Parts: sequence; structure tokens; C-alpha cells
Amino acid sequence: MKALRHAKDISQGELANRCGLHRTEISLLERGLRAPRLPTLLLLAQELEAPIEGPLLGRMPVPNPRAKVETPAEDAFDATADDDDY
Repeated sequence: MKALRHAKDISQGELANRCGLHRTEISLLERGLRAPRLPTLLLLAQELEAPIEGPLLGRMPVPNPRAKVETPAEDAFDATADDDDY
């Protein structure tokens, strides 16, 4: 994303203003510290005249749908237990 922005000679602040975002949001996205929501991604693609896939997503984190999600132990909380059970 940064390379696309530089190629258009646009500052982070200017890109942010055009997209209705804060400059720090652009910085976080460019450094791969935040993943954009779809509406933001569409705005950036339009402003940078770039396809959504490819260079625009360069270093942006992509969620892994197969990643294991940690869940609390089943017995950590028993909503049916009376206070006297503890």
C-alpha cells in the first residue's frame, strides 16, 4: 500500500483525508499492524486506483479461518450451580 501511495505522490495525511480516515490509521495499515474493514479497503483501492488483491494487501494481516480459537474450559463456570456448591 505504501508503494502505491508513494507512486501517486500522496502523503499519509492526504490519503487519510480522501478516505475519511485518520493519518494514524493509514500508518497502521501500511505497517501491517491493522487489517482494514471491507469498506475501508474499497475506499483505499479506489483512491489508489489499485485492485483490492495484490499490492494493496501487501503486508496487511490476513485472518486464518482455520486458526484454533482458544475457549475457556467447560467447567470454568457452571451457570446452573448454586452458591452452596462452591
